[in-house]
Amino acid sequence: MIREIGIISILFGRTAGIRAAIYDMEQRGEFPQRFYLTSRCVVWDLAEVEAWLEERRRASRAKTVKRAPMPDVQLRKTRPIKHPARA
Repeated sequence: MIREIGIISILFGRTAGIRAAIYDMEQRGEFPQRFYLTSRCVVWDLAEVEAWLEERRRASRAKTVKRAPMPDVQLRKTRPIKHPARA
């Protein structure tokens, strides 16, 4: 039986932030485990990734996914916001 596999660049593009997030979720057990296709090629079982995506979709629709808090722009060091009263 041939199982479909997904290579990270095909599944999620080449964005480094996505790769780091996937790695973190994988380490916490929140994302399917990878396996090596070759010594330099890491892949996932596509069925497991699709099941994970469907689970995330259901959780998102049910509003059970904890969202990151909005950053406080007042605290940033660069590009301070302009206040309408001061501008």
